[in-house]
Amino acid sequence: MARPRGTINVVCQNPRCKYYLKEKGKDIIKSGKYSTGHQRYYCKHCRTYFMETKGTPLYRRRLSEEEIIQICKLLVE
Repeated sequence: MARPRGTINVVCQNPRCKYYLKEKGKDIIKSGKYSTGHQRYYCKHCRTYFMETKGTPLYRRRLSEEEIIQICKLLVE
């Protein structure tokens, strides 16, 4: 008997997927890590890979997360 999967708090980031940003009915699995250390995910419905930071200001960043937070704090002042 197969072991049940744990819950993942990530939704599909592909706009062409019928489960795009939908929690109900999603079928996403972890699929290793990128060289940056971020978790890699795979949507079984649309067969695409993505990372949890896609669609956020932290996606494809060149600075560390701490540097981005510091810049945001300085901009607010």
